[in-house]
Amino acid sequence: MSLLPHGNVLINRVLHDTDAQHWRNRVQSLRPVVIDEELVKDVKNIARGVYSPLTGFMTEPDFTRVVHEMKLVDGTVWPIPFMLTVDETVAQDITIGETIVLLAEDKTPVALLTVEDKYTYDAREAAEHVFGTRDEAHPGVSLLLEQKSWAVGGPIELLDNTKVPYNQFNLDPQESRVLFREKGWKTVVGFQTRNPVHR
Repeated sequence: MSLLPHGNVLINRVLHDTDAQHWRNRVQSLRPVVIDEELVKDVKNIARGVYSPLTGFMTEPDFTRVVHEMKLVDGTVWPIPFMLTVDETVAQDITIGETIVLLAEDKTPVALLTVEDKYTYDAREAAEHVFGTRDEAHPGVSLLLEQKSWAVGGPIELLDNTKVPYNQFNLDPQESRVLFREKGWKTVVGFQTRNPVHR
């Protein structure tokens, strides 16, 4: 069984305790951007390597190539854009190279993002390329059209690596690979517990 992740590089953007505490002490000096619960999950998945080879939210070149060709700039197949969208007023204030802090809705610091790019995009065109339709009854299209008008891209570093609920079962890709080796498993089946009845 190959343990190579998609893109052949297993990403780990989780800050160690000392570094995380250093930045937690400085978050008041950073520009805050509040993200919803779903984005918190995405941030944690990026940092832990679940979405390898992504290291953060997409810059415009990656976004454009994903939308039109289903590939990242480096040629890795990737069919869905991952964006951090913000209001225009926020985007105008953010500077390239700035480190911002991503906060959960309860204002808990979740991650740092180093801004490499900020850009506008055509949500309807992106929806048509990604989902094959502009019909707002399509849940993916609807979600894309609800996003804000600007996107900010760059690598993230995770401050909050809590895993709730079921901490003991919430393994990141590195931990999963250790378990597979220990158990001598050659075949592993993944199951997405998306629907309430599966959960």
